[in-house]
Amino acid sequence: MDVINLNKGTVKYDFCADTVRRVRELCCGGFAKYNILVIGDFMLDRYLSGSVSRISPEAPVPVVKLCEEKIVAGGAGNVVSNLVGLGLNVT
Repeated sequence: MDVINLNKGTVKYDFCADTVRRVRELCCGGFAKYNILVIGDFMLDRYLSGSVSRISPEAPVPVVKLCEEKIVAGGAGNVVSNLVGLGLNVT
């Protein structure tokens, strides 16, 4: 049994052989038999990247020269993407 001391007390973890076997089974394609319904807001996350060469004279903020823009699924869309990546059937 592994014991982890935290500020608020001691938490004990007991990873028995059956738990380890079940996790290995799920990680090796065992998720495929489950159907998952995801309910939530589908969002798009927008990432902008670039370089900063100076600070704006009007306010203490950096002036960024944009080099790249990436738009990816966010919110429930990110959850769906992750679940599909694990091999689950997602609705």
